[in-house]
Amino acid sequence: MMRLTCLTTVLALSSLVGCTDEYSIDFRYLTMAPSEVVIDSDQMTVPEGIAVGVEAIAVENGDRVGSIIDFVPVRPGIIGIDQGLEERTFVIYGIAAGATSIDLYFDNERVGEMPAEVIPQDASQ
Repeated sequence: MMRLTCLTTVLALSSLVGCTDEYSIDFRYLTMAPSEVVIDSDQMTVPEGIAVGVEAIAVENGDRVGSIIDFVPVRPGIIGIDQGLEERTFVIYGIAAGATSIDLYFDNERVGEMPAEVIPQDASQ
């Protein structure tokens, strides 16, 4: 029974994955975003049907670096991330309500993942 409890705890903690202390992203919004939008190194939350432009700068060991960043949604039917027209710019958009994660790559090397959620649009708007 103790092993099962420990295993459950380890699995629960491993699900709380975000960028690591070694690798993270500095985000800057390039477009106006509704208050429900949260895009940072620990999570992405976007409503369905909303697109947000961001600049993303790689941070390695606390220092901004010139690494090429790529985001790959694990479930691309929930959230989309496309390269923008300028270097280090991206458009992040909600496709369908649900939870997923985003694999994070620096210079074509997977360095972590971040949780992502697309929330339903508020019907009163």
